[in-house]
Amino acid sequence: MLGILLGILKIIGITFLIILAVILALVLILLFVPLRYRLEASYLTGNINISAGVRFLFPLLSVYFDLEKGSGKENSEKKHIENGMAGGVKIFGIRVFNFFPTEEEKKKQEEKKRISQAKKEARQAKKDECLRKKKGKNPKEEQTNLTETELTTPAEGTGESGESSLQPEANAAGEDPGSQDENDPFAAEDVFENEEDDFRPGLIEKIRLFLLSLGDAYAKAFDALLKGIDYLASLPDQLEERKQAIVKTFRKYKRNLKRIICIWEKDYTKKALQKAKKALLKILRAIRPRKGYLKATVGMGDVALTGQIAGYYGMLYGMFYPFIGKHVTLVPDFDRNVQDAEVFMKGHIRLCAFIRAAWLWFFDQDVKRLKAITKKAIEEF
Repeated sequence: MLGILLGILKIIGITFLIILAVILALVLILLFVPLRYRLEASYLTGNINISAGVRFLFPLLSVYFDLEKGSGKENSEKKHIENGMAGGVKIFGIRVFNFFPTEEEKKKQEEKKRISQAKKEARQAKKDECLRKKKGKNPKEEQTNLTETELTTPAEGTGESGESSLQPEANAAGEDPGSQDENDPFAAEDVFENEEDDFRPGLIEKIRLFLLSLGDAYAKAFDALLKGIDYLASLPDQLEERKQAIVKTFRKYKRNLKRIICIWEKDYTKKALQKAKKALLKILRAIRPRKGYLKATVGMGDVALTGQIAGYYGMLYGMFYPFIGKHVTLVPDFDRNVQDAEVFMKGHIRLCAFIRAAWLWFFDQDVKRLKAITKKAIEEF
């Protein structure tokens, strides 16, 4: 019995170690296997060509994008490009997702959706039929019973013969329902309305109405004058309140600005900024292209303007030579009006390069204190 128990524990331990080793291997792969990227672009005589891609554990996973625009690029030599653009995701060289599907692929997707919808409806109908059979009802018998019931049951508001029983009494008596009683006291209402429309005020009535309108105008003008006087009387108080609000806001911003300057001069702030600077420089070194170049040919059709552009390029090239080296080249063309360029770069990024920055951001005490104080200062600002 003890041997069986030890054997089981041995198997469990070996399985656990295998799982732990697989997890450790996956973590190391994610941290140290680089994510490779590549970019090629050119602009030649009005034609634009761009080809970009990202690979991880090639050929495990790859993402690509191609663009071809310009004259003569409608029918590309590359089979996977249609309408000038292509892009997608590949796993082991097999495309599993397409960013720009062609018309044929769209039709195939719609056909698949239609077939799946038809299958779903057929399954649902089969389920409904099974439920009816379980209840002991036949759908054809239900339809027959429903039809017979509709034929034998009279409609609402009809007699046995199917004719309407809600006929107006006026029709039964042979009278016109639209006719009105001559003794109806409301029948003469339209006559009074016409008499009121024909009424026109006399001269005295017009004078009286004019005087009344003048009285209303004077009352409105007097009311507006009183409101203006009240506003002028309260204007100094409003100006004083506005002044106090402006002074209060200015003092608040001044106090917060002094507080930020004080935080900036603290030792932990300087240490945190130095650490952040080092981490940022390491990230930039990790993601920078390992190989690349930029070649451009510029000709403006004017010798003076082309020479001026070449002079500006020489000045900038001298300033940034430690960074760009011999990777950037500009060729002036004094005879033609041409602007062509070619760009190429490739490199790789390792996830482990970001671990130091993440550790610094979440666990470093100086950075955490600086974040908390800065957040509080911004909220109060």
